[in-house]
Order: sequence, then structure tokens, then C-alpha cells
Amino acid sequence: MDTQSGTKPFNSTEDQQTTATNPSHLLRLPDEVLLNMTNLLGSKDLCRLAQANKRLGAVAQDTIYREITLPQNTVVGLLNVLRESTTLAEMTTTLDVSWRNHPVARLNSMFIPGGLEQLESWALAVDSRQNNNFFETLMGTSVREFYTSVWSNPSFERILILVIGMLPKLKKLTVKFPPRGYRALPISHDRLLPLFHGIGEQLLQQRLEELNIRISSPMSLSMENVTLRNLVNLRRLSIPMDALTFQSHGSLVAKAVLPPNLELLQIKPCNQHIIVWIGQFTINWLDGEFKKLKTTELFFDQPCFRSGLLSAAQGDDSDLNFLRSMVGILRRFSLTLEAHTRNKAKPGRLREELDAWYHMSDSERWMASTREMEFSEAVAKNDAGEPRFRTKAEIRAFLVDIKSNLSFSSPNDESNGRDIYHFGVQGWGKKTPKYELSASLSDAATNWIIEQGDRSAESIAFLTFDPSRFTSGQGSHLTFNAEKWLSVDFFALGDKKTQPIKFKPETSASSPHTSSQQTDRHPTKVRRC
Repeated sequence: MDTQSGTKPFNSTEDQQTTATNPSHLLRLPDEVLLNMTNLLGSKDLCRLAQANKRLGAVAQDTIYREITLPQNTVVGLLNVLRESTTLAEMTTTLDVSWRNHPVARLNSMFIPGGLEQLESWALAVDSRQNNNFFETLMGTSVREFYTSVWSNPSFERILILVIGMLPKLKKLTVKFPPRGYRALPISHDRLLPLFHGIGEQLLQQRLEELNIRISSPMSLSMENVTLRNLVNLRRLSIPMDALTFQSHGSLVAKAVLPPNLELLQIKPCNQHIIVWIGQFTINWLDGEFKKLKTTELFFDQPCFRSGLLSAAQGDDSDLNFLRSMVGILRRFSLTLEAHTRNKAKPGRLREELDAWYHMSDSERWMASTREMEFSEAVAKNDAGEPRFRTKAEIRAFLVDIKSNLSFSSPNDESNGRDIYHFGVQGWGKKTPKYELSASLSDAATNWIIEQGDRSAESIAFLTFDPSRFTSGQGSHLTFNAEKWLSVDFFALGDKKTQPIKFKPETSASSPHTSSQQTDRHPTKVRRC
């Protein structure tokens, strides 16, 4: 260190006095900026920052107590503190006392007789902090089951009653229950059990608005059947289809399970009983039940809507036809049904997928599966965007999807050259009106004439072909004999009653005059070509 140049040591007495008299630049920042900075710090750094001075301590206080993680043996003490300290409860937004794979010690308490030997994990979180609200959301509760049913276990009920009693503003509850697993079911196992008992049901009956029920196993029919009929203020419900299904005779009656004042119903996930359940639900709906319900969402554990519907129907077309009818009835009564899948970020309209499925043949549905397309993406649509049935030629084009290089003379083309175009039904509909086509139609091609369907207002020439008549040529191109496969149908302008006119020139090398003679014969039907 060079003392002759006038440079002084940093830790000199003069520098310490200057730092003490001049406030730090950090303290000149507004509280909002300091609060955002504290959000990026860890717990230890926050504690040190809070001890620096009173202002930093006040700013860091909210962040310090925003998230609390406790070891396994301090949960009872925490419950006592939160019960007595409303200030700490207001400041805490997330409380996690889940111990994952760590063993849970037996704790005896005046609040929880019998201890916590069966408690595996629960978490509390707050949706909003207003006035002196306590925790408003119980995000997850699961228990480990040994020999007795979770529904009759007093320890579990007391834990729930304790938690619910501590949350006077509780509005949203998510409960995760274990599967029945390998337990031997009683003979009369088809029974409806209340989700909550006694005091717990009384506490939740008047204030709970949203309930999410989850299972911890993907096994089908692995959950007890519950009834939520007494939760009269419940507005939003998410429940697995397993909880709505009896093992002996299938789905339950909706009005025996669902609360009467629901506004949103989510069935997550669905299984093969969903179609029968929708039918029973529709009957209850028509009888005047669930008058406030506006939206029902179905969650399929498949990658796409197509797979979800086919899995629910178990390959039975009559089930999908039945589901389409029920969805149509509910739609007329202003109830929206939406479908969700694993890989779809946005919900899909169940009615649109079922309508698309209805307007497709088995071959088209099979091809849509091989191309990984939804029914609504693969179905043919009219000018208004509504699904329609394909003609036989359109079905063949959709299934074969052959693209061959075809050449025709175009007298309307300014280049007067040869125009190359790929075969495709929609493409031909735009391209053929400017051509004068001439070809000889053989008897073998008559089976491939297009049947008349719904057509647009303009006259369009459609071409059909027999793919078996193509022969491989040089390179990747295909050669063909137009005299053997080509046929043209002309449809009148806007006249749906007019039958298609088969155009059969006499020679394959007909001149434009030959086509014009045919045109004069039917001036209103083929003049566009």
C-alpha cells in the first residue's frame, strides 16, 4: 500500500466515521424496490438484512415469514402458535409441513388425540390476505393407510376437524385420498359415504365454495364412493370418475352425489363409464336438477380428443352416437361441455368432435388415427365451416393421398404452354374451370363416377380415377392412360336438383371445337369449362 501518494486505508477511522454519518445508497431506494430485492434473497440473507437496521427489518419481515418449512417434530408446536398468534397467520402465505419419505414420529397432543402416526403430508396456502383472515386454502391432504379404512379412522377425522377449525375463512379445499389397493372389499361394498363426518361436515357445509378430490393411484375403480349432497354452498367441484362409479353396476345417479348449487363440474379423469353417467346426468338435468350449472369439463387421460373418445366408448359406435345425442340435448339447454386431454393446452368443444366423428366413415377415422389428426381436423367441411360427408371419390383421395404430375393444355393460359398440377380434390375444384378437357371414357371407369353431394354455387368439374391403373414410369413420376381412367362430371350453377351430366368426348385427341360442340349441347351445365 502506497501511503506517500495520499491514498488512505479503507478501514481507517476517518472512513468509518464518514460511512456512519452518510446513509447507504441502498436505504435511499423506496420500499417497493427493496421489497422486490428481498424476494430474491435466501432465508439466511434475509435474517442478516433484517438485523441491519429497523427500516430494512420492516421491509424484510414480510418476505421472511412468507414461506416456512419445518422439520417433522415441530408441527404441533406450530399449530399452537398459529392458533394463538393472528399476526403470524396474516404474514404467512405458504406453510409446508410435508415430510415426503421421512418417517413421521408419534406426537401426542391435546389437539390431536392418538398422534400423527398416519399423517403423510398436508400443505396450507393462502389465496388472499384481507383484514385478519387466517389461511383460506387447504391445498393438499393425504394419509397413509395401514389396516383400517380411511373413512372410519378417527385420527384422520380429527386432523381434518383441527385444520378446518383453524381456518374460519376456508373456501377452497383439495383432498387427496389413497386408493383401496389390495384391501379385501366387504360384501356390500357398493355404498355412498360422506366425504366429511360430524363437526367437519358442519364446518364446511356453509362456507366451502370449491372442492378438488384427487386419488393417489391410476388404478381404475380404486376409490370409495362419496356423496357431497349436503355441501349446499359448493360452486366448483373437481372429482374423479372413479368416485362416481360403483364396482358392481357402473355409474352412480348424479343427483345422489353432486351438490345442488354447482356452477362448474370437472370430472378428472374420465373412464369407460363416463358415457353412461352423462346419460343419467342428462335425465337429472331435464328433471330440474343443477339449475345453476353452466359448464361441465371432461378430462381424458389420453394425448388427444380422438383417443379419449374412442377409449371411453371402448370401440362401440353406438356409445358415441348416444353421447352425441346427450351432448346435443344439454347444449340446447345452455349447458357447455368441454373436453381436455394431456397434450392439449386449450379445451376442445366436445360437440364439435362428436359431429366430426359422425360425418366420417370407418376408413376416414382409421386414416385420421394413422395421421394423428383430430376428427375435427380430418373431417370434410362445407363453405360455412360445418362438417359434411365426403363423396366416394373424396374418400378415396383422402385415403390414398396420391400426388401425380398431370399435364393438360390450357387455352386460357397466357403462356399457351403445359400446366403441371398435383392431383387433389380441393385443388381441382379451383383449377379445372379454366380447362377444356377432352378424353375418352372407358366402360371400366364408370364405377368411379362421382356421386352428387352438396356443391357450391359455381359449376366445378371433378375428376375421378382408379389408382390401380397407374404404372410406374421413369424416376418418381407416374404414367397413365387417360382413355382408361379419366372421367368428368359437371354440375349446374346453383341448381341442386340438376343431376350430374357425364361428359364423354368421342375421341381422346379432340380439338377445342369438339369440346365446344359438347358445350353447346348443354350450355348451362358446362360453359364454365
